[in-house]
Amino acid sequence: MFYKKMKLIAHVVILLMLFQIVGPTLSNYVYANEGNELPNIFTFKTLKLGDKEIGEEIEGDSVIDISDGTGVYLEYSWDTENIAVKPGDWVEIEVPNAFKFDRDWENLDITLSDNTVVGRYSLIDGVLKFVFDEGINEAQGVMNGFVGFGLKFNLEAFSEDVVQEISFNDKSEKNSYNYS
Repeated sequence: MFYKKMKLIAHVVILLMLFQIVGPTLSNYVYANEGNELPNIFTFKTLKLGDKEIGEEIEGDSVIDISDGTGVYLEYSWDTENIAVKPGDWVEIEVPNAFKFDRDWENLDITLSDNTVVGRYSLIDGVLKFVFDEGINEAQGVMNGFVGFGLKFNLEAFSEDVVQEISFNDKSEKNSYNYS
């Protein structure tokens, strides 16, 4: 009898340990159980050499010197004008592979200028994903804003001394720039 109880306790402890390992991983990702995929709402806004506050804006066709560890700030604007958005609706965009990520941004608030939270976003493995929640029903008017990240250039995506095109995959479909 004693061994049966010990065996049961051991199984329960093992299951709890497995849940502790897997549970946090599953809960950190932004996901949509319901809702629809929205059309692309993102527009490339700016790319700065350095950081957001004091970085120099990099214009298309700029010649810049890229080395290991060269940091950039990438920003997209987003808007849902003329799009009926409901809780659970989601949209994603692939960030160009010209950039590498030193970490994942997971489960962060989508906040409007009046501090209304309308959903959550994540940037994981180069994919920026927005999932809208009930806050979208409470917000008044057109929802729009900006989302930006401090990144580094991915040197493996660049050839030495060659002009490189970076396509920002936004809704304008014309925002690609050449850098060398």
